[in-house]
Amino acid sequence: MWNFNQKFVKRSGSYLSVKNGLVLGLSLSLIIGLASFIPHPYHVSYTEINYKKETHNLTFVFEVFSDDLENAIKLDYKPEKFFLGSDSLPETTEILIQQYIKDKTTIIIDGIVLRDFKFLPSQSTPDRTTIYLELTDMPNFKSLAFYNEILTNIFLDQQNIIEFTYANKIEKALLTKEKTSVTWIIK
Repeated sequence: MWNFNQKFVKRSGSYLSVKNGLVLGLSLSLIIGLASFIPHPYHVSYTEINYKKETHNLTFVFEVFSDDLENAIKLDYKPEKFFLGSDSLPETTEILIQQYIKDKTTIIIDGIVLRDFKFLPSQSTPDRTTIYLELTDMPNFKSLAFYNEILTNIFLDQQNIIEFTYANKIEKALLTKEKTSVTWIIK
């Protein structure tokens, strides 16, 4: 039975010792660190295409999950060492990224396949890799066709979102394993 006159003994000090706090802190850090390596539940890339008629420039910005791109390049080219997610990428890594983009995309202007474009340095974080390329001194054109098979050979549910901006208009397309190209008519 509970006795209302019972005296309680007060505990002095902290309930969490320094040793227990250190163990708790390390455990939380380990859990958060391991959670960052869990594969993401969706597979998507984003490509932004900008055409500036007045400067005759056509630029492409590709954004891809770093782990997916890394796996694709390792699968296709089997390099000895290849890692994404660092601030500065070695030249050999840049070359493999550029080769992958060249192999998985095609740019067709007015029925002519373009192969001569300039890659700019890529940016990579543990989450996302961004690849830049540009075409300069472009003559005015009437149609742009873009084929994109980035990661479609690895993931059946891969979606490649394309956004094309020209003459203050924005056109969007969703490409998949079944639909790998889009064509825009410039008016």
